[in-house]
Amino acid sequence: MDHGTTWSEPKELIAGDHGGRGPVKNKNIVLADGTWLAPASLEGPKPGGKRRVWRAFVDISHDQVREAV
Repeated sequence: MDHGTTWSEPKELIAGDHGGRGPVKNKNIVLADGTWLAPASLEGPKPGGKRRVWRAFVDISHDQVREAV
């Protein structure tokens, strides 16, 4: 590890994720087994309707974001 001196090529973290993530105000949660939980949210029209909804969720990484699930 070189503390951020070099970078790899960019890669998609969440397969098929189109539209990105909403503003995140909370930090990652690190569980005792090393799993990371990263809060995220999306806001948009409710599927099949015109009302807008806010959907909160977490992205989970078991290897500190070397590969997201």
